[in-house]
Amino acid sequence: MSAYSETPSEILHEIFAIATKVPDPLVCFVQDYYGSRRDVTRRPYQSYKESLAMKLTLCAVSRHWNAVATPLLYERVIISGFEGGNEWERTQAGLLLRTLNSSYSLDAEAPNGGARLGTFIRRLDLTFSDGDERNQCHPELTGRGIAEIVSKLSNLEVLGVRSSPGASPLDTLQHLHWRTGASDIQIPIPSLLDFLDAHPSLETFHMIYDFEELDLGEAAFSLWDRQSYPSLRHWVLRQNQVDVLADVPSTVFPNLEALTFHYHPHSNDNLARFTKFLRVHGRHLITLRLSPYGFLKDLLSVVARSCPRLKELHLAYPHALVSSRRIQESSVVATMPQVTTLGLTLFDHYRDSHSSGWYMAIKLQWKLLFPGLRTIRLLEEIDVDRLRETPERLEEIANFCAEFGVTLEDNNSFFEEIRSQ
Repeated sequence: MSAYSETPSEILHEIFAIATKVPDPLVCFVQDYYGSRRDVTRRPYQSYKESLAMKLTLCAVSRHWNAVATPLLYERVIISGFEGGNEWERTQAGLLLRTLNSSYSLDAEAPNGGARLGTFIRRLDLTFSDGDERNQCHPELTGRGIAEIVSKLSNLEVLGVRSSPGASPLDTLQHLHWRTGASDIQIPIPSLLDFLDAHPSLETFHMIYDFEELDLGEAAFSLWDRQSYPSLRHWVLRQNQVDVLADVPSTVFPNLEALTFHYHPHSNDNLARFTKFLRVHGRHLITLRLSPYGFLKDLLSVVARSCPRLKELHLAYPHALVSSRRIQESSVVATMPQVTTLGLTLFDHYRDSHSSGWYMAIKLQWKLLFPGLRTIRLLEEIDVDRLRETPERLEEIANFCAEFGVTLEDNNSFFEEIRSQ
């Protein structure tokens, strides 16, 4: 142990990070935000649990190792068991939340000696039910209590929340993912602007609530006059937000480069609404995430006209898979040679299944639409798992991609590991 004790803490910290295969806590995969459909049996969460187990083991070796490994242990914290859980789970969640801002005596010789545990947290994912009577004995599990605790996490950069109605974000962040069990709450535009003004580092905005729409006679444009939020890079849009932001000058979000809009293009006149939005804000977009269903041609014709800088297009097909016929029809009206990465989500979350022959979608003639295509990325880990279970399909798809000079990727580098073997 003498050699270990003589090793500088900074070097031990780097060794521990490698040993625990610490995933970047700020990487937000699409599957992290399906709310009640979140599946903790999938690879991203299994990797998180394996890494967590190793960190706990390191913390138990000695006081010095505990001090060095603790910051890694708390970089990302997931708290979700107490929603609908038993009293023991509720008590444990409450204790953890209180502990985050309690004083914690670390080895004085280690980095961050004497710091609060909350200062180590860079990402917090939590689920809570505000107003639940069972939370009366645990005030830290209410929206107000959580907001108070989160506001003291000085290094927090990502907050992922699923809450009951009535809660609101009150903390300074770089990435905001806020979900709720209901969406009938509307946020006044002045309140939205106050929130954006108070968070100059905010890069990702994902909030389930709608915005109050202003009558044109109300000097609506004056509210956005001379406003600019250059830090915003990614917006996950609701239907109502599309309408409101379509009337906002492009100078308000000059660096908006990623957009997610998962609503059916054929319902509620979504295509026309989305077209209006892209005419204003599409020219800077680099990444676009959409659910085209059977309307690929109509959707891509709009995207091709409005998004000249687009490099990545992510398509989610939860019900009907795209066909060769639809790709050929779409290529007549729109081709995008600047798109080099195609992302695909092929699992049906609503039916909890794959359609027959789902994997064939990867082998379609995507280069008719995207002549410069270099990468096909599977966005859902369950799609990757299904291919892993069928080596013959995986080999077939890998050979197809190699023939056309396309690399197959996924969010957890599984295909990269195969290529390196």
